[in-house]
Amino acid sequence: MLLLLRLYSAVVTNLTQHCSRYSDIYVMDDITSLRCGCRLDSLERRDLQASIRNQKERNMVLSRLNSELNQELQEVMEQRIALEIQMEHLRPYHS
Repeated sequence: MLLLLRLYSAVVTNLTQHCSRYSDIYVMDDITSLRCGCRLDSLERRDLQASIRNQKERNMVLSRLNSELNQELQEVMEQRIALEIQMEHLRPYHS
C-alpha cells in the first residue's frame, strides 16, 4: 500500500509539472480518475497533433522493420538447425 501511495504521489507530481506550462490547470486528485486538464492554444494543439502524427508514422516504420527482422531471424534459426543436423550426420560415431 505504501508503494502504491508513493507511486501515486510521483504520478501526481509529474502530471502537475507537465501541466504547469499551460494556463487553467487542474488535477483531479482522485486515484480512480487521475487526469490533467491542460488548455492548449491552437498553435500548441497543431504542433502536438503534428508531433503525434510523426510519432505514429515512425512507430509504423519501426513496427514494419521489427516484423521484417523477426522474419529474417526465423529464417536464420531454421538454417542454423539444418546445418547442425548436417554436421551431426557428418561426424564420425564415437563409442
